[in-house]
Amino acid sequence: MICELSNYRYNMCSIEVNLKVMGSSASVLLIPPTLTAPPDTTVWKIRPFTRKWEEVTMARVRELTIQWASNQNQGPACDVTHDVPVLIFATAGFPFNLFHDYTDLLIPLFIAANQYNGKIQFAVTNFHWPWINKFMPHLQALSHYPIINLDSETLVHCFPSGQVGLRATFPMTVDNYSAQNVSTMVRFRHFVRTSLSLERTLVDITDQKNSNKKPRIAILLRKVTRTFTNENEIVEMAKGVGFEVVRVDPETTKDFPRIAHLINSCDVLMGLHGAGLTNMMYLPNNGTLIQVIPWGDLRFISWKDFGEPTKYMGLNYIEYEIKEEESTLIEKYPRNHTVFTNPQELHKQSWKAMSSVYLVEQSVKLDVNRFRGVLVDLFNSLTQKTRKK
Repeated sequence: MICELSNYRYNMCSIEVNLKVMGSSASVLLIPPTLTAPPDTTVWKIRPFTRKWEEVTMARVRELTIQWASNQNQGPACDVTHDVPVLIFATAGFPFNLFHDYTDLLIPLFIAANQYNGKIQFAVTNFHWPWINKFMPHLQALSHYPIINLDSETLVHCFPSGQVGLRATFPMTVDNYSAQNVSTMVRFRHFVRTSLSLERTLVDITDQKNSNKKPRIAILLRKVTRTFTNENEIVEMAKGVGFEVVRVDPETTKDFPRIAHLINSCDVLMGLHGAGLTNMMYLPNNGTLIQVIPWGDLRFISWKDFGEPTKYMGLNYIEYEIKEEESTLIEKYPRNHTVFTNPQELHKQSWKAMSSVYLVEQSVKLDVNRFRGVLVDLFNSLTQKTRKK
Protein backbone atom coordinates (compact mmCIF):
# COMPACT_ATOMS: atom_id res chain seq x y z
CA MET A 1 0.00 0.00 0.00
CA ILE A 2 1.66 3.19 -1.19
CA CYS A 3 -0.13 6.52 -0.96
CA GLU A 4 1.17 9.71 -2.58
CA LEU A 5 -0.52 12.42 -0.54
CA SER A 6 2.13 15.13 -0.30
CA ASN A 7 2.05 16.18 -3.95
CA TYR A 8 0.20 19.48 -4.31
CA ARG A 9 -1.39 18.40 -7.59
CA TYR A 10 -2.98 15.04 -6.79
CA ASN A 11 -3.61 12.27 -4.25
CA MET A 12 -3.16 8.65 -5.31
CA CYS A 13 -2.97 5.29 -3.54
CA SER A 14 -1.54 2.13 -5.13
CA ILE A 15 -2.91 -1.02 -3.48
CA GLU A 16 -1.25 -4.45 -3.83
CA VAL A 17 -3.58 -6.44 -1.55
CA ASN A 18 -7.16 -7.66 -1.84
CA LEU A 19 -9.71 -4.89 -1.40
CA LYS A 20 -13.44 -4.36 -1.16
CA VAL A 21 -15.03 -1.37 -2.89
CA MET A 22 -18.35 -0.14 -1.52
CA GLY A 23 -19.79 2.59 -3.68
CA SER A 24 -22.79 3.28 -1.45
CA SER A 25 -20.55 4.26 1.46
CA ALA A 26 -17.70 5.68 -0.67
CA SER A 27 -15.26 3.38 1.07
CA VAL A 28 -12.43 1.00 0.20
CA LEU A 29 -11.53 -1.73 2.69
CA LEU A 30 -8.06 -3.28 2.46
CA ILE A 31 -7.84 -6.97 3.40
CA PRO A 32 -4.63 -8.01 5.17
CA PRO A 33 -2.91 -11.20 3.98
CA THR A 34 -3.64 -14.47 5.80
CA LEU A 35 -2.50 -14.58 9.44
CA THR A 36 -1.10 -11.09 9.13
CA ALA A 37 -2.24 -8.18 11.24
CA PRO A 38 -3.03 -4.96 9.34
CA PRO A 39 0.08 -2.76 9.08
CA ASP A 40 -1.56 0.20 10.83
CA THR A 41 -4.86 1.84 11.59
CA THR A 42 -4.36 4.77 9.25
CA VAL A 43 -7.42 6.07 7.43
CA TRP A 44 -6.81 7.76 4.10
CA LYS A 45 -9.25 10.30 2.68
CA ILE A 46 -8.95 10.82 -1.07
CA ARG A 47 -10.81 12.87 -3.64
CA PRO A 48 -9.72 11.00 -6.79
CA PHE A 49 -9.25 13.90 -9.17
CA THR A 50 -6.12 15.59 -10.55
CA ARG A 51 -6.56 19.26 -9.62
CA LYS A 52 -5.83 19.09 -5.90
CA TRP A 53 -4.67 22.70 -5.74
CA GLU A 54 -8.07 24.03 -6.85
CA GLU A 55 -10.18 24.00 -3.70
CA VAL A 56 -13.43 24.96 -5.41
CA THR A 57 -13.06 22.18 -7.99
CA MET A 58 -12.05 19.57 -5.44
CA ALA A 59 -14.92 20.43 -3.13
CA ARG A 60 -17.24 18.99 -5.80
CA VAL A 61 -15.38 15.68 -5.90
CA ARG A 62 -16.77 12.87 -3.77
CA GLU A 63 -14.38 11.87 -1.00
CA LEU A 64 -13.43 8.21 -0.62
CA THR A 65 -12.27 6.58 2.62
CA ILE A 66 -9.53 3.93 2.47
CA GLN A 67 -8.66 1.85 5.53
CA TRP A 68 -7.35 -1.53 6.62
CA ALA A 69 -9.72 -4.23 7.82
CA SER A 70 -8.84 -5.60 11.25
CA ASN A 71 -8.88 -9.13 9.81
CA GLN A 72 -9.83 -11.01 6.66
CA ASN A 73 -13.44 -11.42 7.70
CA GLN A 74 -14.22 -7.79 8.53
CA GLY A 75 -16.74 -6.01 6.37
CA PRO A 76 -19.58 -7.19 4.16
CA ALA A 77 -19.25 -10.23 1.95
CA CYS A 78 -18.31 -9.82 -1.70
CA ASP A 79 -21.25 -9.60 -4.09
CA VAL A 80 -18.99 -9.55 -7.15
CA THR A 81 -15.43 -10.89 -7.22
CA HIS A 82 -13.17 -9.63 -10.01
CA ASP A 83 -9.89 -11.17 -11.16
CA VAL A 84 -8.41 -7.92 -12.49
CA PRO A 85 -7.25 -4.73 -10.70
CA VAL A 86 -9.57 -1.76 -10.18
CA LEU A 87 -8.81 1.86 -11.07
CA ILE A 88 -10.97 4.38 -9.24
CA PHE A 89 -11.24 7.98 -10.47
CA ALA A 90 -13.72 10.85 -10.71
CA THR A 91 -15.13 12.44 -13.85
CA ALA A 92 -15.43 15.83 -12.18
CA GLY A 93 -13.80 19.14 -13.00
CA PHE A 94 -14.56 20.74 -16.36
CA PRO A 95 -16.31 18.17 -18.57
CA PHE A 96 -16.47 19.04 -22.27
CA ASN A 97 -13.62 21.53 -22.02
CA LEU A 98 -11.38 19.53 -24.35
CA PHE A 99 -8.15 20.87 -22.82
CA HIS A 100 -9.22 19.63 -19.38
CA ASP A 101 -10.71 16.42 -20.77
CA TYR A 102 -7.26 15.36 -21.96
CA THR A 103 -5.05 17.07 -19.36
CA ASP A 104 -7.03 16.20 -16.23
CA LEU A 105 -8.38 12.78 -17.16
CA LEU A 106 -7.55 11.06 -20.43
CA ILE A 107 -3.75 11.37 -20.40
CA PRO A 108 -3.44 10.45 -16.68
CA LEU A 109 -5.89 7.59 -17.28
CA PHE A 110 -3.85 6.30 -20.21
CA ILE A 111 -0.65 6.38 -18.14
CA ALA A 112 -2.31 4.42 -15.33
CA ALA A 113 -4.25 1.87 -17.38
CA ASN A 114 -2.47 1.22 -20.68
CA GLN A 115 0.00 -1.20 -19.14
CA TYR A 116 -2.81 -3.67 -18.36
CA ASN A 117 -3.79 -4.24 -22.01
CA GLY A 118 -7.48 -3.86 -21.23
CA LYS A 119 -7.46 -6.14 -18.18
CA ILE A 120 -8.39 -3.48 -15.64
CA GLN A 121 -11.75 -2.45 -14.22
CA PHE A 122 -12.76 1.22 -14.11
CA ALA A 123 -14.87 2.39 -11.17
CA VAL A 124 -16.01 6.00 -11.38
CA THR A 125 -17.36 8.47 -8.88
CA ASN A 126 -18.88 11.82 -9.79
CA PHE A 127 -20.11 9.73 -12.68
CA HIS A 128 -20.79 12.08 -15.59
CA TRP A 129 -22.58 9.94 -18.15
CA PRO A 130 -22.41 12.42 -21.07
CA TRP A 131 -18.62 12.62 -20.60
CA ILE A 132 -18.32 8.85 -20.30
CA ASN A 133 -20.44 8.36 -23.41
CA LYS A 134 -18.46 10.90 -25.44
CA PHE A 135 -15.09 9.35 -24.71
CA MET A 136 -16.27 5.74 -24.69
CA PRO A 137 -13.98 4.86 -27.65
CA HIS A 138 -10.95 5.80 -25.51
CA LEU A 139 -12.32 4.17 -22.35
CA GLN A 140 -13.21 0.88 -24.06
CA ALA A 141 -9.74 0.74 -25.61
CA LEU A 142 -8.22 0.91 -22.11
CA SER A 143 -10.63 -1.37 -20.25
CA HIS A 144 -12.54 -4.37 -21.60
CA TYR A 145 -15.15 -4.27 -18.83
CA PRO A 146 -18.34 -2.26 -18.22
CA ILE A 147 -17.62 0.80 -16.08
CA ILE A 148 -18.87 0.69 -12.48
CA ASN A 149 -20.81 3.77 -11.39
CA LEU A 150 -19.81 4.12 -7.74
CA ASP A 151 -22.41 6.82 -7.12
CA SER A 152 -25.31 4.41 -7.60
CA GLU A 153 -23.67 1.02 -6.97
CA THR A 154 -25.06 -0.94 -4.00
CA LEU A 155 -23.07 -4.15 -4.50
CA VAL A 156 -19.75 -4.89 -2.82
CA HIS A 157 -17.02 -5.40 -5.44
CA CYS A 158 -13.82 -7.25 -4.52
CA PHE A 159 -10.52 -7.00 -6.36
CA PRO A 160 -7.00 -8.50 -6.07
CA SER A 161 -5.36 -5.03 -6.26
CA GLY A 162 -6.05 -1.51 -7.44
CA GLN A 163 -5.38 2.19 -7.60
CA VAL A 164 -7.41 5.06 -6.20
CA GLY A 165 -6.84 8.37 -7.95
CA LEU A 166 -4.67 9.39 -10.89
CA ARG A 167 -1.29 11.09 -11.10
CA ALA A 168 -1.70 14.60 -12.49
CA THR A 169 0.23 15.50 -15.62
CA PHE A 170 1.32 18.82 -17.05
CA PRO A 171 -0.85 20.54 -19.68
CA MET A 172 -1.41 18.23 -22.65
CA THR A 173 1.65 16.13 -21.81
CA VAL A 174 3.26 14.01 -19.10
CA ASP A 175 5.84 16.37 -17.64
CA ASN A 176 8.40 18.87 -18.84
CA TYR A 177 11.56 17.05 -17.95
CA SER A 178 11.87 13.29 -18.49
CA ALA A 179 13.01 11.65 -21.71
CA GLN A 180 10.08 9.28 -21.22
CA ASN A 181 7.79 12.21 -21.92
CA VAL A 182 8.33 11.98 -25.68
CA SER A 183 7.82 8.22 -25.91
CA THR A 184 4.71 8.38 -23.72
CA MET A 185 3.06 11.11 -25.77
CA VAL A 186 3.93 9.39 -29.04
CA ARG A 187 2.26 6.25 -27.67
CA PHE A 188 -0.71 8.29 -26.44
CA ARG A 189 -1.23 9.90 -29.83
CA HIS A 190 -1.04 6.46 -31.44
CA PHE A 191 -3.63 5.28 -28.91
CA VAL A 192 -5.92 8.21 -29.81
CA ARG A 193 -5.61 7.48 -33.53
CA THR A 194 -6.31 3.78 -33.16
CA SER A 195 -9.17 4.08 -30.65
CA LEU A 196 -10.90 6.61 -32.94
CA SER A 197 -9.88 4.83 -36.17
CA LEU A 198 -8.30 7.98 -37.59
CA GLU A 199 -7.14 7.48 -41.14
CA ARG A 200 -3.97 9.59 -41.49
CA THR A 201 -0.79 9.00 -39.53
CA LEU A 202 1.50 11.46 -41.34
CA VAL A 203 1.48 14.72 -43.28
CA ASP A 204 3.22 13.59 -46.46
CA ILE A 205 4.91 16.60 -48.06
CA THR A 206 6.12 14.51 -51.00
CA ASP A 207 2.56 13.63 -51.99
CA GLN A 208 1.55 17.28 -51.94
CA LYS A 209 4.57 18.31 -53.98
CA ASN A 210 3.83 15.80 -56.71
CA SER A 211 0.09 16.40 -56.98
CA ASN A 212 -2.41 19.19 -57.33
CA LYS A 213 -3.78 18.49 -53.88
CA LYS A 214 -3.89 21.63 -51.74
CA PRO A 215 -2.67 21.59 -48.13
CA ARG A 216 -5.71 21.70 -45.81
CA ILE A 217 -5.93 24.17 -42.94
CA ALA A 218 -8.63 23.98 -40.26
CA ILE A 219 -9.41 27.39 -38.78
CA LEU A 220 -11.12 27.42 -35.37
CA LEU A 221 -13.81 30.09 -35.35
CA ARG A 222 -14.96 30.86 -31.81
CA LYS A 223 -18.32 32.59 -31.35
CA VAL A 224 -18.39 34.01 -27.80
CA THR A 225 -14.95 34.97 -26.46
CA ARG A 226 -11.67 35.51 -28.31
CA THR A 227 -13.36 35.55 -31.69
CA PHE A 228 -11.88 36.57 -35.03
CA THR A 229 -13.98 39.62 -35.92
CA ASN A 230 -12.82 39.40 -39.56
CA GLU A 231 -13.06 35.64 -39.98
CA ASN A 232 -14.27 35.84 -43.59
CA GLU A 233 -11.30 37.99 -44.52
CA ILE A 234 -8.94 35.47 -42.87
CA VAL A 235 -10.53 32.56 -44.71
CA GLU A 236 -10.27 34.30 -48.08
CA MET A 237 -6.66 35.26 -47.43
CA ALA A 238 -5.77 31.64 -46.58
CA LYS A 239 -7.47 30.47 -49.76
CA GLY A 240 -5.54 33.09 -51.71
CA VAL A 241 -2.25 31.73 -50.37
CA GLY A 242 -3.23 28.31 -51.73
CA PHE A 243 -4.75 26.42 -48.80
CA GLU A 244 -7.97 24.46 -48.82
CA VAL A 245 -9.76 25.95 -45.82
CA VAL A 246 -11.95 24.04 -43.38
CA ARG A 247 -14.05 26.31 -41.17
CA VAL A 248 -14.49 24.83 -37.70
CA ASP A 249 -17.17 26.46 -35.54
CA PRO A 250 -18.32 25.49 -32.02
CA GLU A 251 -21.11 23.28 -33.31
CA THR A 252 -18.62 21.33 -35.41
CA THR A 253 -16.29 20.76 -32.46
CA LYS A 254 -19.18 19.32 -30.42
CA ASP A 255 -19.65 16.54 -32.96
CA PHE A 256 -17.27 13.94 -31.55
CA PRO A 257 -15.67 11.83 -32.92
CA ARG A 258 -16.49 13.40 -36.31
CA ILE A 259 -14.37 16.46 -35.39
CA ALA A 260 -11.39 14.18 -34.76
CA HIS A 261 -11.67 12.74 -38.29
CA LEU A 262 -12.08 16.23 -39.74
CA ILE A 263 -8.94 17.58 -38.05
CA ASN A 264 -7.07 14.41 -38.95
CA SER A 265 -7.83 15.12 -42.61
CA CYS A 266 -6.03 18.49 -42.31
CA ASP A 267 -2.35 19.38 -42.34
CA VAL A 268 -2.64 22.53 -40.23
CA LEU A 269 -4.81 23.65 -37.31
CA MET A 270 -5.06 27.37 -36.61
CA GLY A 271 -6.86 29.26 -33.87
CA LEU A 272 -6.80 31.74 -31.04
CA HIS A 273 -5.44 30.57 -27.69
CA GLY A 274 -8.10 28.42 -26.06
CA ALA A 275 -9.31 24.90 -25.39
CA GLY A 276 -10.20 24.34 -29.05
CA LEU A 277 -6.51 24.06 -29.88
CA THR A 278 -6.58 20.72 -28.05
CA ASN A 279 -7.93 19.37 -31.33
CA MET A 280 -4.28 19.30 -32.41
CA MET A 281 -4.34 15.87 -30.73
CA TYR A 282 -6.00 14.56 -33.91
CA LEU A 283 -3.57 16.06 -36.43
CA PRO A 284 -1.41 13.53 -38.28
CA ASN A 285 2.27 13.39 -37.35
CA ASN A 286 4.26 16.30 -38.74
CA GLY A 287 1.10 18.43 -38.79
CA THR A 288 1.32 22.07 -37.77
CA LEU A 289 -0.39 24.03 -35.02
CA ILE A 290 -0.66 27.80 -35.46
CA GLN A 291 -1.56 29.50 -32.20
CA VAL A 292 -2.69 33.12 -32.38
CA ILE A 293 -1.82 34.73 -29.06
CA PRO A 294 -4.11 37.56 -27.91
CA TRP A 295 -2.84 40.80 -26.41
CA GLY A 296 -1.96 40.73 -22.72
CA ASP A 297 1.46 39.14 -22.16
CA LEU A 298 -0.02 35.68 -22.72
CA ARG A 299 2.93 34.18 -24.54
CA PHE A 300 4.17 32.05 -21.62
CA ILE A 301 0.71 30.68 -20.81
CA SER A 302 0.07 29.96 -24.48
CA TRP A 303 3.42 28.20 -24.84
CA LYS A 304 2.93 26.01 -21.75
CA ASP A 305 -0.61 24.99 -22.66
CA PHE A 306 -0.22 24.30 -26.37
CA GLY A 307 3.21 25.24 -27.71
CA GLU A 308 5.45 23.05 -25.58
CA PRO A 309 3.26 19.93 -25.89
CA THR A 310 3.75 19.91 -29.68
CA LYS A 311 7.42 19.03 -29.06
CA TYR A 312 6.35 15.71 -27.59
CA MET A 313 3.54 14.97 -30.05
CA GLY A 314 5.49 14.96 -33.30
CA LEU A 315 3.88 18.24 -34.42
CA ASN A 316 5.25 21.54 -35.71
CA TYR A 317 4.43 24.77 -33.91
CA ILE A 318 4.01 28.36 -35.10
CA GLU A 319 2.88 31.20 -32.89
CA TYR A 320 1.63 34.61 -33.93
CA GLU A 321 1.38 37.22 -31.19
CA ILE A 322 -0.99 40.04 -32.10
CA LYS A 323 -0.22 43.73 -31.76
CA GLU A 324 -2.36 46.22 -29.86
CA GLU A 325 -3.99 47.37 -33.09
CA GLU A 326 -5.32 43.86 -33.71
CA SER A 327 -7.08 43.67 -30.33
CA THR A 328 -10.66 44.84 -29.81
CA LEU A 329 -9.53 46.12 -26.41
CA ILE A 330 -8.48 49.34 -28.17
CA GLU A 331 -12.20 50.05 -28.52
CA LYS A 332 -12.74 49.69 -24.76
CA TYR A 333 -9.66 51.15 -23.08
CA PRO A 334 -7.44 54.20 -23.73
CA ARG A 335 -3.92 53.44 -24.88
CA ASN A 336 -2.47 54.74 -21.60
CA HIS A 337 -4.52 52.25 -19.58
CA THR A 338 -2.77 49.49 -17.62
CA VAL A 339 -4.37 46.98 -19.98
CA PHE A 340 -1.88 48.19 -22.60
CA THR A 341 0.96 49.74 -20.63
CA ASN A 342 1.47 47.02 -18.02
CA PRO A 343 -0.37 43.73 -18.63
CA GLN A 344 1.65 42.05 -15.88
CA GLU A 345 -0.14 44.22 -13.34
CA LEU A 346 -3.37 42.37 -14.11
CA HIS A 347 -1.54 39.03 -14.02
CA LYS A 348 -0.25 39.86 -10.53
CA GLN A 349 -3.70 40.80 -9.25
CA SER A 350 -5.31 37.41 -9.88
CA TRP A 351 -6.20 34.91 -12.58
CA LYS A 352 -9.74 36.30 -12.57
CA ALA A 353 -8.56 39.90 -13.07
CA MET A 354 -6.31 38.88 -15.95
CA SER A 355 -8.66 36.43 -17.64
CA SER A 356 -11.73 38.65 -17.44
CA VAL A 357 -9.97 41.20 -19.64
CA TYR A 358 -7.57 39.28 -21.86
CA LEU A 359 -9.47 36.00 -22.23
CA VAL A 360 -13.12 37.10 -21.96
CA GLU A 361 -13.45 40.72 -23.12
CA GLN A 362 -10.96 40.46 -25.96
CA SER A 363 -11.49 39.50 -29.58
CA VAL A 364 -9.07 39.85 -32.47
CA LYS A 365 -9.17 41.59 -35.83
CA LEU A 366 -6.26 39.80 -37.44
CA ASP A 367 -3.98 41.92 -39.61
CA VAL A 368 -4.27 39.70 -42.68
CA ASN A 369 -1.45 41.52 -44.49
CA ARG A 370 0.93 40.85 -41.59
CA PHE A 371 -0.31 37.32 -41.01
CA ARG A 372 -0.23 36.39 -44.68
CA GLY A 373 3.55 36.03 -44.53
CA VAL A 374 3.17 33.31 -41.87
CA LEU A 375 0.88 31.28 -44.11
CA VAL A 376 2.99 31.83 -47.22
CA ASP A 377 6.09 30.47 -45.47
CA LEU A 378 4.13 27.49 -44.17
CA PHE A 379 2.54 26.81 -47.57
CA ASN A 380 5.96 26.84 -49.21
CA SER A 381 7.36 24.43 -46.63
CA LEU A 382 4.43 22.07 -47.19
CA THR A 383 4.60 22.13 -50.97
CA GLN A 384 8.34 22.84 -51.39
CA LYS A 385 7.52 25.52 -53.91
CA THR A 386 8.80 29.06 -54.10
CA ARG A 387 6.29 31.85 -54.18
CA LYS A 388 6.57 35.57 -53.77
CA LYS A 389 4.99 36.98 -50.64
